[in-house]
Amino acid sequence: MAKKIKIIRLTHFGLDSKIMKKHIEWKLYREEPIDPADPLGEIVITGERRTIELKTIFLDTFLEALIEGLNTLKNKSVAKIDLIDEPIKLIFVKENSGISIHYGDLSATIFNIKKFENELSVVVSEFLDILDKASERMRKEKYDFIELREFIKQTRSKTAFRIKYDRK
Repeated sequence: MAKKIKIIRLTHFGLDSKIMKKHIEWKLYREEPIDPADPLGEIVITGERRTIELKTIFLDTFLEALIEGLNTLKNKSVAKIDLIDEPIKLIFVKENSGISIHYGDLSATIFNIKKFENELSVVVSEFLDILDKASERMRKEKYDFIELREFIKQTRSKTAFRIKYDRK
């Protein structure tokens, strides 16, 4: 007798997809043409406990704050990150192998910080790819986004090292 497998469908921003639990969902407001200088959009941080959902936010600034918070937690148990465009600080608290992220009265607790960092790397890479293509279409140079590009380099080199090391 064959087992029946139940497929759970999650819907975020009107997109239907078969996915494992994602901690980060985002949407870039796609005004035509997309302006890489002002990447406004929405972001949802979903934890095992609670969710942070923000609309009409500068995604580059918020992604940089997530990266800065994760980097700070490597040496400290709490990180308070100023968002340039927002009046409220983004607060990170290390909890065993996970983190709690707080923004005003919103919070999300994520049990696996490594999984979150890996997912953030994918999100940042996709985000930069979209903005870089928009710059090319506009025949402009790509924007620096130094912190975002550096984060991608660091996470890719860690992944490459793990793959190389695991193959031995």
